[in-house]
Amino acid sequence: MALASGSVLMSAVTYHCVCVEWISTLCVFWMCSGSKGTLVAKDDELVSRVANSGFLERKVYNEVKELIINGDLKPGHLIIQDQIAKRIGVSRTPLRRALAQLERDYLLESTSQGLMVRRISSSLLISVWEVRAALEGLACRLSASMMDEATIVYLRTLFTSAYKKWNERGDLEAYRKADVDFHTRLVQASCNPILHQNFTQTHVFALAFSKGILRSPEETYPEHMAILDALEERDEEQAEKLMVEHLRKTIPNIHESSWPNVEAEME
Repeated sequence: MALASGSVLMSAVTYHCVCVEWISTLCVFWMCSGSKGTLVAKDDELVSRVANSGFLERKVYNEVKELIINGDLKPGHLIIQDQIAKRIGVSRTPLRRALAQLERDYLLESTSQGLMVRRISSSLLISVWEVRAALEGLACRLSASMMDEATIVYLRTLFTSAYKKWNERGDLEAYRKADVDFHTRLVQASCNPILHQNFTQTHVFALAFSKGILRSPEETYPEHMAILDALEERDEEQAEKLMVEHLRKTIPNIHESSWPNVEAEME
C-alpha cells in the first residue's frame, strides 16, 4: 500500500535517531576519557565529536528534505549551497554531506548546470514500487521464520484498530501510521542489514513524494491480514508472494496527477 506524505513522521524519526546518536557519542566519550571517568574534553572538542558523529549532517538532511517535500524547493530548482546554508543556518561542510545523501536518495540530481531538485516522473515512481515489492517480499520470506508472536499480535491489533477508526470515522491517518509501522517492522525482523539499507532508501523516497493512501483500506486491510497469517504460519513462500502482490497492486494507481512534484511525461 502506498504511504501518505511523511514529513512529520520522518522529522520525528530523524530527531529521535539524532538524539540517540548524540547521547551515545557523549557516553562513549565519557567512558574513554580516563580511568576515573572524568570528562576532560573542552567544549570545542565535544562539539567536534558530536558534529563528526553525524548529528548536524542528519539535521541538515532532514531540513533540506522538508523544503523539497513541502514544495519550497521545486523540481528543477538549482541548489545554490551558499543560499541554502544561509537559509537554514549551517556551514557548507555538513550541507555538502547532506546534499550528497539526498542525491543518493533520488531527491536531487546532478546536471550540467549543477545540483538540482529531481524532476520526478511516474515511470521513476513505478520503478521505486517495483524495487519495494522485491525488497519487502524478500523481507517477508526472511522474517517468517524469525518474527516473534508478540510482534505479529501487535501488528494485527494495530491494523484492526486503525481499520475500525477508518470504517467508523473516516480516519485515514491512523491507518497510514499502521501501514508505515507494518512495512518497517517486517524489514527490521529480517535482520538483514543490506536489505534494510536499500529498503530505507526507497521507503524514504516513497514517503517523501506520496500524496496519500492510493488504495482504500477496504481493499488493503484483508491483504495485510493475509500477510500476517502467512507469517504466523511460518509460510515463507506465501508471505513473500502476498507482499509482492500487495505492493504491485498499487502500481496502476500511480499517475502524474496523483503526486506532488511529479511531472507529466511526453507520450
